[in-house]
Amino acid sequence: MARWVVSRVHARYTAPEVPAGAIDERGRPVRRRFEMRAYLVDLDGEKYGLPDYLNVLVHQVPPVGWWYVKAVDGDYLERIERYRDPD
Repeated sequence: MARWVVSRVHARYTAPEVPAGAIDERGRPVRRRFEMRAYLVDLDGEKYGLPDYLNVLVHQVPPVGWWYVKAVDGDYLERIERYRDPD
């Protein structure tokens, strides 16, 4: 991730912290999770000869919050829309 340049941020997402013992909307227990962030971005890899990526999700992965790049489609973005931060 450190070798790409973020050329555009399209959207920001924040998944709220889930405390220990939480229950989801279906009544099932949910694993504890700290607040996680994600960004829908365009990445420019020209400086190091890397490919450019358009509309990829740069997101944190539990439990330690490492950052990953993930190709996403419209269906995935629809599923995470509830976590989108207001512009």
